Amino acid sequence: MWVVNVWGWFRGRFGGRRMPHFPAMFRVRDSSGTLVPRVELVGTFEPGRRALRKRQLTASGLCMVHWPETAERLLLEIRWGEEIRRVEVSTKRAEPDRVIEVQLERALASAS
Repeated sequence: MWVVNVWGWFRGRFGGRRMPHFPAMFRVRDSSGTLVPRVELVGTFEPGRRALRKRQLTASGLCMVHWPETAERLLLEIRWGEEIRRVEVSTKRAEPDRVIEVQLERALASAS
């Protein structure tokens, strides 16, 4: 029995499978507070710089992002039409099972 415990300790300490992370769930509203029907998600998982780019229909403004096994942080832009919001999400956040509320802002026109 102790061999199983020691083996589990080695696996957890030196590269065994990690416990899966809760998916990051976002409730997205536009700048006027209305739930958006779809979003474009563009981001990078860290470490490793794994890219995320997808368009997703939302259910009552809700969308979900699943974490790659080795990721610890997500730098994300959420877009809808001309509105955008940048967020940073960690796997170590205080309440990983809670929905993250996001209110988009109108993108500023670039000065030329």
